[in-house]
Amino acid sequence: MATAIKIKCLPEPELQFSNGRRDFDPRRALAAGGPADHRGLRTIRVGLVGLVDEVAAARGWIAGMDGFKPARERNARRFRDWPGAEKALGAKFEVDQCFVRTIDKSQFDRLFRERISGEDFDALVELFEGPISSMFGDVRPDCIVVCIPDALGDLRVQNPELSAKQRRALEILKREEENAQGDLFAPSEEELAEAEALRTTAEDLLFRTFYRALKAKVHRYENAVPIQVLRRETIDRAEDSGHSQATRAWNFTTALYYKAGGLPWRPADLPEGVCFIGMSFHHLKKRGGHLVYASVAQAFSSDHEPFCLKGAHIDHEQRRDRQPYLNKSQAFAMMRDILHGYEKRTGVKPKRVVVHKTSMYQPEEEEGF
Repeated sequence: MATAIKIKCLPEPELQFSNGRRDFDPRRALAAGGPADHRGLRTIRVGLVGLVDEVAAARGWIAGMDGFKPARERNARRFRDWPGAEKALGAKFEVDQCFVRTIDKSQFDRLFRERISGEDFDALVELFEGPISSMFGDVRPDCIVVCIPDALGDLRVQNPELSAKQRRALEILKREEENAQGDLFAPSEEELAEAEALRTTAEDLLFRTFYRALKAKVHRYENAVPIQVLRRETIDRAEDSGHSQATRAWNFTTALYYKAGGLPWRPADLPEGVCFIGMSFHHLKKRGGHLVYASVAQAFSSDHEPFCLKGAHIDHEQRRDRQPYLNKSQAFAMMRDILHGYEKRTGVKPKRVVVHKTSMYQPEEEEGF
């Protein structure tokens, strides 16, 4: 006997851009009117860090953001021409020589090898950290672009801090995650890629990558300037292999604009006085000799810019149905801190709170919230 299935097509949520313009296609709306915070032409000061050749290539590529770039992909509605930074973002990306730092090639070659030790890996991260942190003074760029060769972007080493017992536990967790991806209702490869930052993953602790290690170092500074990594492949890749230069320009400049404090777009039709919270469990990490999950909450509303809060560290054994969860006191503390952060930014308490989670709610979480 056939079963009737109802299908409901949900409309694309609209975004808001310059002068209240609304659209669900960010690139089309930006090209037509500019970003949500558009207040005339804005100069974004960009710092550069990398080997001499990488810096030269990046400088030329960033200068090219001022010009038009045609999209080469077949799907013209999804992949749009790049109209230039001034038209798309109302911005000009400027590289001042005082914000350019080059990495010593002899030191880089001495440290970077196909098989690299943990000590040399740390020294390689510090080789980049020093020039980056030298720009954290009173006179600073709006964002720092770290230019790296592709081989460095692919570099990873085993985490030497893990005990044999911890490594075995992580290998089990990694297999569970891989098996879960084969479930009938598992997300598609594209959905998994988009949700990568929100998924718990054991591999991030089993291996250290250069980019993650560098970000971890830089984020420890209280006065850090945001960084954006630019691989040489992004600059040099042929048009017929992957995304066109136009699409790469859209992705790179939008990220750079946001990290420099800009707001390309904001959600439309958010009810006034409602605080929306997105809660997720990020990558496993090591804390106090134990493996823990890091819980993170992001809050936003129509009344203020989004803000992010770190929640409790959760022992990797605190899981149900292979998913980490908050206990009552952890959920209570997270909600308390979010409400305090909202009131601090807006001057009033929210009329309503909506919480979204990347996993099923557990009774302890509901009670704590």
